[in-house]
Amino acid sequence: QGKLDKYKCSSYFLTVPNGKFWLEDSLFLDEDIFDKFELYKYFQIAVPEFDYYGMNNAITPEQWKKLVSLIPKNSKQEELFDKLTVWVNDTLEEYGTFSILGI
Repeated sequence: QGKLDKYKCSSYFLTVPNGKFWLEDSLFLDEDIFDKFELYKYFQIAVPEFDYYGMNNAITPEQWKKLVSLIPKNSKQEELFDKLTVWVNDTLEEYGTFSILGI
C-alpha cells in the first residue's frame, strides 16, 4: 500500500457516502494534481454526470472500473490510481459507493 501524502491537500476529497466530509479517513487531492494528471478527462468519460465543481459526485463500482480501464499504463495517472485503489476498494466494499466533492 503506497502513501498518498504527496497527493494530499484540500481542494478535492474522496469520502464515504454518508453526507459527511472532512472525515479522518477521507482522501484529499489538490486541484493542481487533478488538473496536472488531467483526471477530469477520464472522469468525464467514465462518469458523464461528473461535475468538476460539484458536491454530489457519487462513484459506483462499475464507474470506478471503467475509470481505471481508461488510465494509460505506466503513467503518472496509473501510479496515482494504484495508490487510490486500496482506499477505493475498501470503501466500495463497505458502502457500495463513494463521493468526490469538488472545489
